[in-house]
Amino acid sequence: MLQAKKDLVILMDLPNDWPAYVLGDPLRLEQVLLNLVSNAIKFTNHGMVCIRAENLKRTAESIDIQFSIIDTGIGISEEQQRYLFEPFSQADNSTSRKYGGTGLGLVISKKLVEIMQGNLQLHSEYRVGSTFSFTIPLRLAQDARDALIPPVGTSKPWEVLLVSDQVSLNNHMATMLQTLGHTVYPCSSWKEAAKWLETSENHADIVFLDMDAADMYGEETWVRMQKLTRCLGVFTLLMTTTPGREAVFSLPDQLRPDAVLLKPVHILKLHHMLGNLYDNNRYEINEITSYKESAATLHQPYRILLAEDHEINQQIAVELLESRGYFVGVAENGRQVMMLLEPLEWDLILMDIHMPEMDGLEATRRIRSNPVYQKLPIIAMSANIFKKDREQYFAAGMNDMIQKPIDVDQMFQTLDKWLGSHARIESEAGKEDVTLRPDHPYQILEDHGIIVEQAIYRLDGKVHILNRMLATFLQEYKLFIDHFIDMIEHEDHDTARRMIHTLKGTAGNLSAQQLYEAANQVEQWLKEGKSKDDPAFDQLLQDLTYQLTRILHAIELFIARTTL
Repeated sequence: MLQAKKDLVILMDLPNDWPAYVLGDPLRLEQVLLNLVSNAIKFTNHGMVCIRAENLKRTAESIDIQFSIIDTGIGISEEQQRYLFEPFSQADNSTSRKYGGTGLGLVISKKLVEIMQGNLQLHSEYRVGSTFSFTIPLRLAQDARDALIPPVGTSKPWEVLLVSDQVSLNNHMATMLQTLGHTVYPCSSWKEAAKWLETSENHADIVFLDMDAADMYGEETWVRMQKLTRCLGVFTLLMTTTPGREAVFSLPDQLRPDAVLLKPVHILKLHHMLGNLYDNNRYEINEITSYKESAATLHQPYRILLAEDHEINQQIAVELLESRGYFVGVAENGRQVMMLLEPLEWDLILMDIHMPEMDGLEATRRIRSNPVYQKLPIIAMSANIFKKDREQYFAAGMNDMIQKPIDVDQMFQTLDKWLGSHARIESEAGKEDVTLRPDHPYQILEDHGIIVEQAIYRLDGKVHILNRMLATFLQEYKLFIDHFIDMIEHEDHDTARRMIHTLKGTAGNLSAQQLYEAANQVEQWLKEGKSKDDPAFDQLLQDLTYQLTRILHAIELFIARTTL
């Protein structure tokens, strides 16, 4: 989600001589890599983040692999590096306010690397970028003699026209393709690529097209390119992100490319995809498993557009909906809803009310102003359920309402009402039974005000969503109080109301009842326009700070307990 909001290129630089299987600790390794990559993206506004792995040493029984996370971000001075691995360290106060701190993340990552017999190292230059790296030994499995990627020459060589205006992406893709034995012709724009293809002496077997290039203006640009490549008998492959893939899925079958490749790309993806194209099979790499399962069960999964600006709420809704076979697109505000509405066909919209730039009410009014969308079901999602609120939603053109925090039964009953119960599949995937014992890590959360069993029920029994929610909550809300008070002091009332409303909803999803009540009290005070200088408001802020700090502390203890 962070990448989608920034002008970033994410690269994966992996060796092509990796063994097929190694023995190690995948959970700890994943935790470290996720933390380092998340930090790299957070502290890099422009340029690139590269995830690199190198084989340093190999014997008959083991292999040493060095992992590096490289970014072109804000960098860290030598003085700041001395304190970086201390809990909650930031570069300085301005960095803290703009980006947030690393919290326990780097401390835990360093300890996890040491458990895996490695050492987390940092090389950084202020305002240039940073590289975090570590080397860990891994045992070779019995079938390790088989390489993941066959040697060059064992598969058909292609002539590839590579189209992207991102220099780093173009160079990275060209290197991987050449390593696999293919010939590469680089182009920096779709327009240049079309001219290249129209020149009679040029020849390509396949065109790799970056959907994020500046002159890719939409469906018309794609249709023109596809007509040209089909006349020439050339395969087309689109490189894109998840939102771009949703747009591709919406196209009629005859307009779809021969393959879609999700960024970031690594050499193994390329090898498998090109092998499938050689067999003349249409192949979409890294497709969401739930989408495949639902497509097999339903001839056409119902398409739901989720309008929700908060990442935790997005995580919950998307995973619950996809687990039941729905295809889900995400818009972060009303403007994005309007952008996605016309090029794609939706069966229903789940519309949050409080969103930045354009709220759900305004978006709904604009949708209803077009006669084409008069019958499109729009379901409000809100914690405000008083009669006057509901009347406001219906007056704007909404058809129904789902209360926040989400009750999974109510949500699916409402969807069944508008789409029919045949529209979804029943799924037990990802559900877990959790029995709380005094020594269970979840007991830490219970002791600090989170009703765990209720939270898991809200998530349809999917414990892994709760664990991800906790980690996201810790990252997002460490500096909430400071930012919230800043908004109040600067009299940015709209932002302050939206912030406290979102916190209330998130606390409800976590079943942190006391935090929910504290946030609700502050929200009501702001909605009624009462004085911010009243001592009673200071007391409400103190209560809110205490409850939020209590929950954050519980999550820190929980993460430390479950990762070490």
